Amino acid sequence: MNAADVSGYNANTPGTQTLTVTIGGKNVQFTVKVQTTGNVAVNLEYPISGIPDNIVLSKTGTLASIALEITGTYTIYAWYLNADETPTSTSDGYTLNAANCRIGTNVLTVEVRVSGDRYYSKKITFTVTK
Repeated sequence: MNAADVSGYNANTPGTQTLTVTIGGKNVQFTVKVQTTGNVAVNLEYPISGIPDNIVLSKTGTLASIALEITGTYTIYAWYLNADETPTSTSDGYTLNAANCRIGTNVLTVEVRVSGDRYYSKKITFTVTK
């Protein structure tokens, strides 16, 4: 068995990096995101309440938006739409609007900081129709 050579990755440099693995003269590349330990979100199913399941919005129908609100008190809130790295909102409430989403399946992630460096998040899969 050949040993693997890993290059192009530095665990001490935050940001997106390309990791290359070489085995037997063949290369494969992976994109990795290195984050500092103080701001890492842990994707656990914490009991974040106040968010409905099975949301279906319509770009042209009667339900074009829905207001979401987290019940409970947290120190930081962040809402991310479709894996965007920049939060679309940082309050305890968010209005999900079909006009800002693609038709089909979308994912909204809400992240909260409980205390210190303890974060919890919940992914909400929803559908947008024409």
